[in-house]
Amino acid sequence: MQHDLGNQMVWWTGVVESRQDPLKVGRCQVRIAGAHDENKSTFPTDHLPWAQPLIPLNDSASLQIKEGDYVVGFYFDGHDSQVPIIIGILPGIPKELGPSSVGFSDPRTNIELQSAPKAPESLVSSIGPVTIIEGVATRNPSRLNEPTFSRLARNEKISDTPIGGKKNSISVAVPTAGPGTWSEPATPYAAVYPYNRVMETESGHILEFDDTPGAERIHIYHRSGTSEETHPDGTKVIRVNANAYEIVLSDKNVYVKGDLNFTAVGDINIKAGMSVNIEAGLDIVLNALGSVITQAAVSESHTTEGPMSLTGIPMNLNGPPGAILPPPIPVTGV
Repeated sequence: MQHDLGNQMVWWTGVVESRQDPLKVGRCQVRIAGAHDENKSTFPTDHLPWAQPLIPLNDSASLQIKEGDYVVGFYFDGHDSQVPIIIGILPGIPKELGPSSVGFSDPRTNIELQSAPKAPESLVSSIGPVTIIEGVATRNPSRLNEPTFSRLARNEKISDTPIGGKKNSISVAVPTAGPGTWSEPATPYAAVYPYNRVMETESGHILEFDDTPGAERIHIYHRSGTSEETHPDGTKVIRVNANAYEIVLSDKNVYVKGDLNFTAVGDINIKAGMSVNIEAGLDIVLNALGSVITQAAVSESHTTEGPMSLTGIPMNLNGPPGAILPPPIPVTGV
């Protein structure tokens, strides 16, 4: 028997009905128009052929194909039609969601959807990590009568996207030590189609590379609201909606040409295994609504080239902290 391998190009279109590839190489079971009908009693989903995706050389990321996606491809073996290859997804504006019992639609049941990824319904901010209110996974397409491209790529219905949430949750008037405040810059999102390249996952993670003239951004967003965004002028805003940790196994150097502000609602603790050196070109100011306590195991010295003022009511320069000394003995004349 002579095969058509490499001799004939036979195209096909179809709908993905399963991506649960037992080999875990990205294959999908596709119901192909013209080869299979919509009657699942004739050809159930688990009898559909496994179609191999064709991944570009410049993109090694895992595929974003989902059940219910329309895909296009060709048969690697030509008219033998036994080895389907997926070369792309056909975007569109879906008008209806067919029943799961009928072919050419997402076949997942409510029970299967319980273990599927789901985006948060909302995020509740409080002191400490945010609370994620989980949404409900739905069959694909989950949005009808609008393009299947991300809303962030289209700049439509932005109030219903994480960008809308970010605009309403910025930190403002954060007090600094001394007279002053600072505020978190709002996201400069102003995407114009087709310049914003967006990857948006089912659980709510987002990656944006926005080339919109005058609004160029890079945005990495986790479903919890933790994000990192680079603004058009190079400003970078990092927001962590839970605890943050940074581990450096060698030296770390930080150089700031402007002001450096640290503000904490709780305590600030600094501990060094060796020396701590603080040097200021002008004043050093210590302000405490409680006590200021210094302790030294060996010695303590204070040196100034100008006047030194010590004021206390009472003032105790000798003895344990808080001790009240007896009154001095009066000196009589010689």
